[in-house]
Amino acid sequence: MSVVRAERLVNLVLCLLSTRQYLPAESIRKIVPGYADAPNDDAFFRMFERDKTELRELGIPLEVGRNWSFDKVDGYRIAGATTSSATSSWSPTRRPRSRSPSGCGTPRS
Repeated sequence: MSVVRAERLVNLVLCLLSTRQYLPAESIRKIVPGYADAPNDDAFFRMFERDKTELRELGIPLEVGRNWSFDKVDGYRIAGATTSSATSSWSPTRRPRSRSPSGCGTPRS
């Protein structure tokens, strides 16, 4: 795996962990560094599909859903409670707020 792809995957995970809302692919494209470099929509969606597959193969529980019944497209997120048993042992006073460097989504409390 290239360094660029690995960095993009890490940024994608941070983005999807830092939100409670489902983020549509187009929002992710604007937020996560590396996706905006795709020359066209088809290239972005191929890249995003490969990245989603890679995350699932790594055991990261990528959730697909919609925030509202009238949303036209699916969105994506990673539920923080299911990602690691290590985070559940942190006390609320010691647990850092999860927020990606790009300011993606809503911070968890």
